[in-house]
Amino acid sequence: MLKYVISIVLLWPWGSYGQGRADCFQLRPEPPRHDFVLVIDRSGSMAGVPLERALAGAQGFVRKMKKDDRAAIVAFDSKVEVIEEMTGDRERLYRSLRSIRSGGSTVLYDALARSASLLLRQNGKGIIVFMTDGIDTGSRYSARDLESMSLSEGLFVYGIGLGRVDAEALSQLSVATGGMLELTTDPLQLGSLYERVIDTFYTTYGRRALETGAYSIRSIPAGREVRINGRSVGKTPLKLDNWDPGNHHVEVLFKRGTWQCQAPAVPGQRDFIDAREDDIGYDVWILSRPRGASVFIDDVYVGMTALYPVNTKDKQWGKKVKQDNRDLRIPLVPQGHHTVRMLAMPDFDFGLGQEITFDIDIIDRERVLSVNILQGDIQYDHGPAIRVKKDKKTEDPFDELDELMSE
Repeated sequence: MLKYVISIVLLWPWGSYGQGRADCFQLRPEPPRHDFVLVIDRSGSMAGVPLERALAGAQGFVRKMKKDDRAAIVAFDSKVEVIEEMTGDRERLYRSLRSIRSGGSTVLYDALARSASLLLRQNGKGIIVFMTDGIDTGSRYSARDLESMSLSEGLFVYGIGLGRVDAEALSQLSVATGGMLELTTDPLQLGSLYERVIDTFYTTYGRRALETGAYSIRSIPAGREVRINGRSVGKTPLKLDNWDPGNHHVEVLFKRGTWQCQAPAVPGQRDFIDAREDDIGYDVWILSRPRGASVFIDDVYVGMTALYPVNTKDKQWGKKVKQDNRDLRIPLVPQGHHTVRMLAMPDFDFGLGQEITFDIDIIDRERVLSVNILQGDIQYDHGPAIRVKKDKKTEDPFDELDELMSE
């Protein structure tokens, strides 16, 4: 992991607390279709009956999916592999499940992060269903990272644990998102647990998708109490589902005051709310290489970078990024000192994702950053690029991928 400090002067018009503002929330459609990602542990300890029963249970899960619902399949051991992209073709899903073989260690959290990235490309309600029989042994992502990502993006996480797992961490992750964790020591029970998971989801959320609204609320700093219509509902980041339609008064309590917003619960849509402690903030855009990286500011997940290339050799690249709504924009980052952490998404072809951490000082200017995570290079729209000196130049294995994706 690379870590170094960058002092950046970041400019944006004076902001204000959310009270009375029309732009304190953003609605995103959540159509009635459900997009599942089935995450299968194929580590060496799953060999034999455990993996056979897990795959049979996952096939039963696919059979019980509603007509218009879709699924993707991610398998993991010491690496993460997308076995099947999102599809509604049941036969393809069955064949992909039958192809999974065991071997290797356990990078569960990296697999969950990769699953989240798949769901963020979809426009349906996203649900991750994972099955594991062990404790994570080498992921760059943590359970805390995954909880922040899932809550911020409105994802559900359901889990099935076999034998010795980190039940406390996995349960907290699942329950916080509105899901649940099922545990067993008997692999013969896996089929019934998969069935329980899908039945519980459809009963709790699927039937009310077009009748209720939902919220995803986050703040910088995190861990702040949220009240809706005067009632405490939890702390940021927070995901709330099955809310009756209509306008609701949202408050986030900071040390220096209460941030407020009138945000509607709209059937079939989710309200994304970013609360800020200070009424002065400056927008920051972040690009990355490799693309699709997760970005955290002060340990708060703020989004994933865009999946398309930007020509930073163009003198106007920063201006063009601001005009293109596909790039990751973090609104109204508070003044002061912040730590940015970026993780490249785990991918089967390139191994475990890489990580970079750097500090920024937000003072009086908006800014666009382009970060090469593998090389440790940071370029911004005003001023020279910053590079970390290395004894040997690191070859960037994402060059070929970037060229293919830009065609």
